[in-house]
Amino acid sequence: MPDFPADLEHHFAQFVQQQRHFIYYTALKMLQNQDDAEDVTQEVLLKIYTHLTYFRQQSSFSTWVYRITINSSIDAQNRIARQQQATLPYSCTEHKPCHETPIQAEQIQLGTEPENYLLQLEQRMLVRTILAEMEYEKAQLLLLHYVAHMSYKEVAKRLGIKLSTVKMRMLRARADFQQRFYRYEAHAVL
Repeated sequence: MPDFPADLEHHFAQFVQQQRHFIYYTALKMLQNQDDAEDVTQEVLLKIYTHLTYFRQQSSFSTWVYRITINSSIDAQNRIARQQQATLPYSCTEHKPCHETPIQAEQIQLGTEPENYLLQLEQRMLVRTILAEMEYEKAQLLLLHYVAHMSYKEVAKRLGIKLSTVKMRMLRARADFQQRFYRYEAHAVL
């Protein structure tokens, strides 16, 4: 851990009190699980603390925190998806149900058949892949609106840009995403 002066430690403690709920609820919106959101909150606070000296002030501090939160939440989603995929009930049959798998509880809650669950998992992984390939600004807009469920007005406020700018950039980001998605789908069919 970096060695910060006592006054910086005090300011960081105040920051944690002020931003903890924001970080938690942002992660919760993306992960839909309280325990996972709490884990991401702890991870984000640790990252901020250990990387504070790397903050370049190219954007506002809250935007930097938000980016770390979004990226950490995406990493957590990927980790969770990999864990779930590793525990898929490959040997389950109609006569031999898999009662021990963590996925089954989710299937029961969602009412999803294993084939549909796998399809949904595959689509989520494709979306994550496409977002990772896109320019950061475009991916960020899509994540803020569609994953964090922020209105265009909230996105504009969060990023410190005009509402009309958000609308125009969102059109471009959706078009880029759609193009990439169709390209992946075309390769999957071949």
